[in-house]
Amino acid sequence: MKILLLLTLFFSNLFSCALCAQYTPSAHVDIKVDINDTTIQKAQISWRFSSEFIETILPKYDKNGNLTFDLVELTEVEKAFVDYVQPIDFLTEIKYYKKDTNTTFEEIPKMKFQPTSYKTYLKSGELYFDYNLTLGYPLHKEYILYFSIFDDENYMNFIINPLGISFDTPKGYKIIENANMYMLFFDIVDANRVIDEVVEPKKIVQMQEQ
Repeated sequence: MKILLLLTLFFSNLFSCALCAQYTPSAHVDIKVDINDTTIQKAQISWRFSSEFIETILPKYDKNGNLTFDLVELTEVEKAFVDYVQPIDFLTEIKYYKKDTNTTFEEIPKMKFQPTSYKTYLKSGELYFDYNLTLGYPLHKEYILYFSIFDDENYMNFIINPLGISFDTPKGYKIIENANMYMLFFDIVDANRVIDEVVEPKKIVQMQEQ
């Protein structure tokens, strides 16, 4: 409990200027899922923060005053990210379940995954935080693969980028993606099936709120 409090205070300090200005930084999320003929193997997830976010945290980490993050300074920014997100599964929730299951969404268990690597870097004036997850889920038709990137403490506001979604489609399968704010659904069906209705995230949200 004490460690969690210290981490929360540290990350709160990281965003102190933003919070005082009633500004919650947004991160656009790209997700790539690697799938072979039998297995959902891994996911590569990338958070992209705006130049405004860099300006917010620059005074704290730009020790030499050159108005950018050098390698050592960027390492400190990465440490702040990792110290906050690593104990809470990188703010990532994954569910993988059979369609038309006779249960509520909340009762569907979260899937386990293994973070394998992460990195923080600058590109075109924006800050990126990437991490890789090993999944290893058996591939099944008529299943839903669900991702959620959400910060309960509201230090960051995540938005999944529909143009940043990519995945492999094994022979005999059809995969329909549907992104809504911080949620992403993959509808996995037979390649020959005509899709009558794609998963509606709003319905899932209503389930969660009940």
